[in-house]
Amino acid sequence: MRQVFSLLAMSIAAVLPAAAAQSQLPRSNLITDQRELLRGLGDISVSVSLPSEMSFSERTIQTNFELRLRQTGITVDERSGNELALTMTTMHNIDDGGRDLGSLIYSVDLDMLTMVQIADFRPEMRLTIAPVWSTSRFGIVGRSRTAEVRETLDDMMSRFLNDYLAVNPRR
Repeated sequence: MRQVFSLLAMSIAAVLPAAAAQSQLPRSNLITDQRELLRGLGDISVSVSLPSEMSFSERTIQTNFELRLRQTGITVDERSGNELALTMTTMHNIDDGGRDLGSLIYSVDLDMLTMVQIADFRPEMRLTIAPVWSTSRFGIVGRSRTAEVRETLDDMMSRFLNDYLAVNPRR
């Protein structure tokens, strides 16, 4: 057993330097600003997932986001491989005694998902869907005032559009 382990360790030691050298990408290929991943993105689809406690519907937010994309000059296509995904979760705010405090704690994520190629130097091309841009918010809101969360959603969409336009200026 000790000989097998020793032989395995020597094999790994011989292979690792070559693998490490092969996997190092030039620094110039590294993207440090997530906005750069939005450059030349193309058509976008929109998906919205909201909890039932919200005083507005998924369809209302989706329609609003699609309109804002179109106003910016971005083509909206539900069959696109680029998806702007809004996901919100909530939970009831309860004190230590189990008493409901009448408010919701919420978390909302806005992600630009697209097909990416994994650069792991395997002979076969490997693709996956991954977020290339994202922003998140969380907060607490009274259950009777969930409409206030729409302002947060609009701010998040504005941030996406500003970042998109920073690398894809209108002509």
